[in-house]
Amino acid sequence: HFLTEILKAMRFDEKAGVITVKMRTDPRESNWKDRLYQNIASFHRKVCCLSRIYPLVRGCLIVKKSCFEKTKGFRTDLRYVPFLDMCRRLKKFTKIMNLTLVVYESARRYWIDGYFKVAFTWKINWLWYLLFRKEILKTLKPVR
Repeated sequence: HFLTEILKAMRFDEKAGVITVKMRTDPRESNWKDRLYQNIASFHRKVCCLSRIYPLVRGCLIVKKSCFEKTKGFRTDLRYVPFLDMCRRLKKFTKIMNLTLVVYESARRYWIDGYFKVAFTWKINWLWYLLFRKEILKTLKPVR
């Protein structure tokens, strides 16, 4: 179903070289805090994609191969903002399409580091990146 919908969207709007989808925590392990955080993040992502000023995509980004190659891929020196960096470069020559499909992620990072710390660290790094094209905080650690 997921790939069929992605292909259908790409065929419907050939100007779209990028598709982003909603991120949700795995329903088998999520609690009300996870769902609230994900709803706020999804709304923020949708507003950012529609604005094209601040292209925020997190977690799941589907990019046409030709567009990916044109940007020369993700910057490996970025830990928090590789999707933001990629979208900033992609928006210069292609459209970012926002679909209502859902991809599930684990909430482990939020549980271990806390919602406030995760959100604060990501926002500081996103802001720093937008101003200076690099990150300031490098505290991201594996949670597995």
